[in-house]
Amino acid sequence: MPDDARDRIDDIRDSADVDAQIFEQLKNSGPSEGLDDTGSVKVDLDGEGKLTGIRVDPNWRRSLRDTELASAVLGAYQQAVTQRLEGWGEVVERAEADPPRPRARPGMSESVAGQLYERFGQAGTVDDARALNRLLDMLDELEGAMREANADADSIATSQITGRSTSGHVTATVSGSGDPVGLDFDSHWLGRAHDFNIGREAMEALDAARRRLAEMNEESPPFARLATLATLAESPSELAAYLGFEDAPPSSGR
Repeated sequence: MPDDARDRIDDIRDSADVDAQIFEQLKNSGPSEGLDDTGSVKVDLDGEGKLTGIRVDPNWRRSLRDTELASAVLGAYQQAVTQRLEGWGEVVERAEADPPRPRARPGMSESVAGQLYERFGQAGTVDDARALNRLLDMLDELEGAMREANADADSIATSQITGRSTSGHVTATVSGSGDPVGLDFDSHWLGRAHDFNIGREAMEALDAARRRLAEMNEESPPFARLATLATLAESPSELAAYLGFEDAPPSSGR
């Protein structure tokens, strides 16, 4: 490979690593919280942006009607998301002013490609055409699975999934991306429910909806196939066996 091409590849790797570090900082930007307009409902998001808690003020009925509580919870969630996005903006600004340095790349022997090459060297007679055809088949399967997964993802993204609290007093609806988009409280229960139980059952219902969403994704054949291919690509021994390296008798002359 010409030196200029190798340098270009190294530059691309370094740039990708810097972007990856910034993305990691965004993911680990810390928890956030949000309040509704009346301050009666507070929600908590963890460092990954997942809703982890809903707290209802004991005196919420002084500021909200029973029929307004669901909207207040969703409003508090949106405020927490906005705060999180503002934090992301600060992370990006700092990164632009002082970009992180590219991390040292792993040695060849530590990479999947390096270990695969080592196994190739240890093997005996390898059917090059067979190995190449298997690799091309794998790439074709990956491309097909990605197309199908994108179609499934688009379908799921436009769907809405519901879940109920254990006692059935609260029903929650989440979007295909897992964001809360609706809450329905049992009106008779809500009129006498303790503020702590309101928040707890709302979280139970949302968690149930998100579990159903996760199950839909896991049961999608394209997503399952992508997970299998990803595992194969990350395992030198399994990839070598797939390509036929492990089937060849060991070489005694190399």
